[in-house]
Amino acid sequence: MEDSPIPKLPKARPPKKVLTAEEKEEAKAQRAANKVLREKRTEWEASLPPPFQQSSSFKHSAGTLVTFKTDAKRVFGLSERDMETLRYEACPWSIKQYYALADVRALQRRKFSAGALPSMELKGHLRVLETLSSGGHRGKSNFPYAYDDAACYYPMWA
Repeated sequence: MEDSPIPKLPKARPPKKVLTAEEKEEAKAQRAANKVLREKRTEWEASLPPPFQQSSSFKHSAGTLVTFKTDAKRVFGLSERDMETLRYEACPWSIKQYYALADVRALQRRKFSAGALPSMELKGHLRVLETLSSGGHRGKSNFPYAYDDAACYYPMWA
C-alpha cells in the first residue's frame, strides 16, 4: 500500500452579504468618520507632553481619590501613551500604579474636546480608592476602596 495524502475539501463559506444602498451609505459614512478619528488621534498623540518621570518621593495627598491604571484606561477610553503623561504613585510592594481620579477625568475631557475620543461615555467597572495618609511608609492599608462602581457616582466626577 502506498501512503498518499488525503485531499482536503474546501470549507463551506457563508454566502457574501449583499448590502442595500442604504447600508452601503452608512458603511461609507462610518469609514469616513473612522478616518477623521484616526487623524485626530494622531494629532493628539503628537501634542502630548513627555512621559512623567516617576519619583519615589511622589505621594498623593491624603483624601485623594485614586484608581488603577488598567481601570482608567478601560473605563475612560485612554491609551497607554495618554496614561504615561499623568503623575502616579507606585508603592515598592506592588506593581500597581495609583492615578488621581481628577487627573484621569481631566485628561479624558481634553482628549474628547480635541476630537480624539468618540464619546465621554464610561465603559465598564471602575475601582476607586482613597488615599489615607500622605507621609511615612506606604502600604496596602493606605489605599482602601472608597467605592466600587462608576455608574452610581458619575455625577461626582463630572
